Amino acid sequence: MKTVQWLGYRKIVIGPNSKLDFTEAERYVLKKYFAHCQYTMSSINTSSTLAAVGFCSILLTPWLLYSGQLIQAGIIGASTFLSFYLSFWFNPVNRLKTIYEKTGNEEIGLQLNSIRSVIAKINNIPISY
Repeated sequence: MKTVQWLGYRKIVIGPNSKLDFTEAERYVLKKYFAHCQYTMSSINTSSTLAAVGFCSILLTPWLLYSGQLIQAGIIGASTFLSFYLSFWFNPVNRLKTIYEKTGNEEIGLQLNSIRSVIAKINNIPISY
């Protein structure tokens, strides 16, 4: 069975008759992390920006609590958790690499290699992290 997904302006057919010849692990990674594979550099830059926003909000929240602005501190404190979650969602390679280095799980190592090969096949360039 073929699965057709749009990759920017290109249509990619994920299946046995695909021109890109994805392996089963690469198909799984492409479906799971499609946004990262579709817009690789944009997602990496967005992830870095969101991590910086989260770090700044960590620094700002205690000052707001000290000055008595509880509502603003609550809103910014909640955005801290959201920005870190979204930064991992936009760039899953950082999270997977950290987990792989700590645990040595072979399944996660396979996912990392599959993400690299999918991006290289789609964009016709090798990507190194």
